[in-house]
Amino acid sequence: MADRSARNAAYSAADYLLSPLLMIGAAPFLVARLGLAQYGIWMLVNALVGTAAVVPMGLGDATVKFVSSYRARGPGGEGDEHSVVRVVRSTLTVSALLGLLVAAIVITAAPWLARAVFKIASPDHDLAVRAIQFAGIGLVIRSIDSVFLATLRGYERYDLAARVAMAVRIATIGGAVLLVTLGYGVVEILVCTLAVTLLGTLTQATLSRRLVQGLSLRPLLDRAALREVFGFGMYSWVQGLGGMIFSQVDVLLIGAILGSTQLAYYAVCVQLAQQVHALPAAAFSFLLPLVSSRSETSARSGLKALFGRYVAW
Repeated sequence: MADRSARNAAYSAADYLLSPLLMIGAAPFLVARLGLAQYGIWMLVNALVGTAAVVPMGLGDATVKFVSSYRARGPGGEGDEHSVVRVVRSTLTVSALLGLLVAAIVITAAPWLARAVFKIASPDHDLAVRAIQFAGIGLVIRSIDSVFLATLRGYERYDLAARVAMAVRIATIGGAVLLVTLGYGVVEILVCTLAVTLLGTLTQATLSRRLVQGLSLRPLLDRAALREVFGFGMYSWVQGLGGMIFSQVDVLLIGAILGSTQLAYYAVCVQLAQQVHALPAAAFSFLLPLVSSRSETSARSGLKALFGRYVAW
């Protein structure tokens, strides 16, 4: 268990650190080639897509909790696969529906957002509209991806989840650098990002189906499963909303008040400051499925010592 916990913590920390390191490393080149205005629009779109974490209303963490709980139940502790399937299919259905709803709103409101909220300069207005609309599509993909990511974490396979996520991040930034080198702009970068993200989601789905026996991707709205996940997920959603405000809303406000050019400066600097709190949180995120699964077995008696050990760390 100690080895698995250390591995999960290492993968979570590496996954979290990779994105800001890549962004900071690539920023001078991208700013020089794209210009401050276009780079700021790209950061604005990234912030909009980052709000996808709160779209499923805490269902991601709820999926981690109940998948880890059900897989530890059953005679002999071999797991209740039927209940795991119910939870995953139900949260996947709701997350997809919520993602589509929010995406439709963002895509429809894109011209108004670019003009009235973010006050994009006239020469870049059409570019900003298209970029925001791409962000709406990204919200749907990210909402669906969060369920498969939560499923892998519920099985304490942070290594699989992190490997896919890191590959997606490397391909996204690498693709952006390559496209800018070839003379392309923000729209082409966003198309590449959507394609890479979709491929990552399909990979997460394939891995989830290998872990969960009998998992189907057909829509399902199981009342019992949804009652459980929403009961837990609403508290997680409030926490996630706070995290989103901490990490994303400031970027949106700077873009709305000062414009995309000033946002480019701010986005580069804030990448470093956010890591102070977020890195430990990412490293120890594996504790949720670990504690959840142990609480269903005879290993529950050791949770107090386990908690004390990781608090000390």
